[in-house]
Amino acid sequence: KEMHVKEGTNCKICNRLIPPDQTSLKYEGLEYEWNASLNGYSVKASKADTEKLTNVQIPAEINGYPVTEIGDYAFHFCESLAEIEMPDSIVRIGRMAFCGCSVLNGIKIPHAVF
Repeated sequence: KEMHVKEGTNCKICNRLIPPDQTSLKYEGLEYEWNASLNGYSVKASKADTEKLTNVQIPAEINGYPVTEIGDYAFHFCESLAEIEMPDSIVRIGRMAFCGCSVLNGIKIPHAVF
């Protein structure tokens, strides 16, 4: 079994990112879940979280770990969402993430999104 010594968010021996202890959390009104395949947090919003959102700024990181994904259906039918800012750390936008966001003015998609 491989041994890692955590220092910050990485192993001080091999410098590999070590997953956080808290894999699901709420931060600034949105839910986030750890996505091991993307080595970062994924925005996972529920209808209750998004009902009154008008402007959202996704952080580049939470507790030193990157936010790498807007999850499937994250802002699905968030009819009040007018603006969203995404950091360059976002590499994936999930299915139907912004479907039904009828007042959304536009989205600047980071270059690394696949």
